[in-house]
Amino acid sequence: AIVLAAAALLTRLLAFTLRLASGAIALTLFLLVVGPDPSVLRAVAMGAVALTALGFGRSAEPLHALGVAVAVLVAARPQVVFSVGLHLSVAATAGIILWAPRLQSKTPRVPPLIGLPLAVTLAAQVAVAPLLAGVFGELSVVAPVANMAAAPAIAPATILGLVGGVIGTIDHRAGAVLLAAAEPFAQWVLLIGRVCSEPAWAALEVDAWAGAALAGPVCAAAALTMRRYAQPVRSRDGRPALDLARRLGRGDESDGDVRDPRGSRSVDV
Repeated sequence: AIVLAAAALLTRLLAFTLRLASGAIALTLFLLVVGPDPSVLRAVAMGAVALTALGFGRSAEPLHALGVAVAVLVAARPQVVFSVGLHLSVAATAGIILWAPRLQSKTPRVPPLIGLPLAVTLAAQVAVAPLLAGVFGELSVVAPVANMAAAPAIAPATILGLVGGVIGTIDHRAGAVLLAAAEPFAQWVLLIGRVCSEPAWAALEVDAWAGAALAGPVCAAAALTMRRYAQPVRSRDGRPALDLARRLGRGDESDGDVRDPRGSRSVDV
C-alpha cells in the first residue's frame, strides 16, 4: 500500500495508463529489492489485484483482493501454506480491513493522526493473537504502543530504502545518499523494537492451547463483521444502493441519503 500510494502520488499528473504502468513497475521493484518473502508476496499480489481491477474500471474491495491474492499465491507456490509469516500477514491484513475503520469510528474525538494508527494496530493485534499464542506461546503487551511509535517512520524508511536500492544499481553515489536519508528512520524502528522488547513484562507467556481458545472468539467476531458488511444497503425509496462503506471510501455522491436496514439511522452521502 505504501509503495502504490507513493507511485500514485508521483505520477498523479500522468495519463491513467502510465499511472497503472508505474504502479506495476513499483510493485516489481519492491519485490526484487525486498525479496520473495511470503508476506511480501501477499502484499504484492494484493497490489496486483487492485491494479488489475483499476485497469478494468472497477474498484477492488480490500477483502476480496486479499482472498484473490492468497488464492493466487497458494496456487503458484503451494508450500507457502505452511509459512507462519504468511499466516500472520494474512491475519493482520484481514483484521485491519474488518475492524480498523469501525474502531476508528468509535473514537471520533481522537485526532486521525492518533486514532488511525491506534485502530490499525489494535485490529491487527487482535487478529494475530491466536497465532502468536499458538505458535510462539506469548502475547505482546507493548505491541500497540510500539507500533504507534514506529508508524511515522515506516513510510519514509520504505520509500527511501526502495528508491535508494534501485537508484544505487545505476548510480552508486545517488543511491548512497538516499539510503543515508532512510537510515535514521530505519534506526528509529529498530530502536523502538529493541526498547519495547527489553522489559520482562513486554510479552505474556501463555500455553499453546490459548491459541485455540482465542481462535474461536476472533473467528466469530470476523464472521459477524463480514455478515454485517454483506447486508445490502437500500435507499429510502427501497432501491438497492451500493455498500455504504464502499461508497464513502470512494467518495461517491448521490442525491438523498442511504438508510441502514439494520436500524433507523440514515447517513447522507
